[in-house]
Amino acid sequence: MRSILSAFLAAVLAVDNASTCSGAIVKPFAAKHIVTPAVTSGGKMTAIKYTNVGGSGSYQRVTNMISGQGTSCPAPKDFCVKAPVTVSGPLAPFNADLTLVFSGPLTIYNISVYQPPQNSKTADWKKVSRFKAGKSNPDNLVFMNNLGGTKSGVWDACGGASQSYASGDFTETVATANEETFNGFVPRGLDVNIMTGVTCDSPSADCPGFYRGTANAGWSGSKLFVLQFDMPGGEDNPDKPPAIWALNGEVVRSAHFKGATGSGNADYLPRPLEKKVTYGVIFDTATDQITIQRWKNWKWPDKVSRADIDTYLRAEAKVVSVSG
Repeated sequence: MRSILSAFLAAVLAVDNASTCSGAIVKPFAAKHIVTPAVTSGGKMTAIKYTNVGGSGSYQRVTNMISGQGTSCPAPKDFCVKAPVTVSGPLAPFNADLTLVFSGPLTIYNISVYQPPQNSKTADWKKVSRFKAGKSNPDNLVFMNNLGGTKSGVWDACGGASQSYASGDFTETVATANEETFNGFVPRGLDVNIMTGVTCDSPSADCPGFYRGTANAGWSGSKLFVLQFDMPGGEDNPDKPPAIWALNGEVVRSAHFKGATGSGNADYLPRPLEKKVTYGVIFDTATDQITIQRWKNWKWPDKVSRADIDTYLRAEAKVVSVSG
């Protein structure tokens, strides 16, 4: 099975602390937002593109978790029930529902998520979710953490804390989604993640696998995440630097990172230590590609045309073919 599946369907958007170079504005419309060159003279990047992403393989999906009795938990093979699941096709496994995880210290200023109509390869991508720091009521976007067992979510001896609704400063839980206004700052040592506003008990929810307590669906199929953020103080702890992760929704809905290990590489995209930056991350099933690009002068429109999506995908970038 390909290594892209071996980390339980997780992807990383990792960034480091080098400077970047801006280039000239070019046409057409979409291209004027892209920071160039894609690779600087020092070998650092402002854009990376993964091609031939979709693959065939399988993984062990968690289908049930035995909660145990009180503080007593059976052996892992007894409490975590799994079944094999196969995946294949364009963008697989990244066509599954995804969540973004933000590891502090960092400040999130804006988030927009765009998606095309289902099964459409030519239609505009419409904004389906949005957040702006300091503004109440994010639209179809919920901030969550893994502190379940108090005001929201659950805790048990085997799975630990489930997903929970995050408080406005991300340090605690609240009873309902987005109950408090978020200032956008994620403190050092904390992780928060975003999901859609669709709860897994809704008939329209796409929540494969097991879930417990407070659980929401992520974004499935093609999607564009546009993120504006900075990472002040990110150089102070090289052993646990701030990061932004794209993760399969099944992971956070079961037991998050409990018993899991992994690693990322921080050698390429510059970590914004002093000023906020904007990145676009496109997952496109039509072309079987993923691209991560630094953008400038982004206007946060309500839709992005298919022609502009294609322009972003054709833009200069460090190219990595997943199929080898």
